[in-house]
Amino acid sequence: MTEKTLNENMADAAFRATATRAGPRAASPFHPGEFVVYPSLGVGKIEDIGNEVISGHPLNLVRISFDDCRMTLRIPVARVHDLGLRKLASYDTLSRALRTLSGRPHTSRKAWAVRMRAHLAKIRSGEVHALAEVLRDLQADARSFPGATGRRALFGLALARLAAELAAVTGTTREQALIRIRQVFEHTGTGWDDDQSDAPGSVVGF
Repeated sequence: MTEKTLNENMADAAFRATATRAGPRAASPFHPGEFVVYPSLGVGKIEDIGNEVISGHPLNLVRISFDDCRMTLRIPVARVHDLGLRKLASYDTLSRALRTLSGRPHTSRKAWAVRMRAHLAKIRSGEVHALAEVLRDLQADARSFPGATGRRALFGLALARLAAELAAVTGTTREQALIRIRQVFEHTGTGWDDDQSDAPGSVVGF
């Protein structure tokens, strides 16, 4: 059996299982033009929802575009909940997340590698409260680990994700959302690390 045939068979089996579960006309809880959050990629926009034939099986797919990483993702409607695709957070949920920024940071004596994995897991959860916790704790870490590349990259990624959702919910620009987050830190006297706030926020593979 060739590698091509093997891959085709694997794809056929996977899509057959999905098609059996929900069929090609599974109802979508989303609609085109809506902003949504995919845990590992952040805020995206639904470009289309419709049937496509893949490996011989008709599937109802959601097509989502992500400007930050310039990619388009297609997932079966039947799996949107399994994969964690969700609607934008409510304004109240975001307000609580912003209040988290001014809360007491969680301190840990664990090795940085362990803490880094924990932070990354929170970022990949896609939840705004978890993103706020990462920013709060990493901002506190700035005093202990000034200029640390890994910390700056994580901070930049969490900041970009939270700002993107805040902007989408409030109908503002990302720049305005970043200013609002910065003001929360400055208002609480936590300060603001310009170096880490300039860290790239689209390092999806970090």
